[in-house]
Amino acid sequence: MKVKLFIKTTELDNKTTTSEISAIKKIKGSSIIYKYIDESGKTELEILSDSVIINRFGEIKSSFILKKDSKTSFKYKTSYFSSNLNIITKKLAICSNGFECSYSIFQEETLVNNINISIYEI
Repeated sequence: MKVKLFIKTTELDNKTTTSEISAIKKIKGSSIIYKYIDESGKTELEILSDSVIINRFGEIKSSFILKKDSKTSFKYKTSYFSSNLNIITKKLAICSNGFECSYSIFQEETLVNNINISIYEI
């Protein structure tokens, strides 16, 4: 089914971006999957009861898991950069129409970015 998503992101530099994006929604068992295309390529979000899986394909290629109070690793790849990174998820609130999350990305012990993101179906 076609839906609209409202996405709000604040990163380390305190720059906040907001957007409304058309997406395809699919319910698969107890998870909700949203697929959309933006300036970075295709994104697939899978929202589970206790975590969110984000897969990106295009200019940015990555796949990572956000799970509260957890550290996860992932590979981040663009046409000019490729690295293994770690995410520490500080906050994750999931509801029936989206989620809010706060996480930090590290390359080894160096902080790369702090991200606050909320994605909701509107």
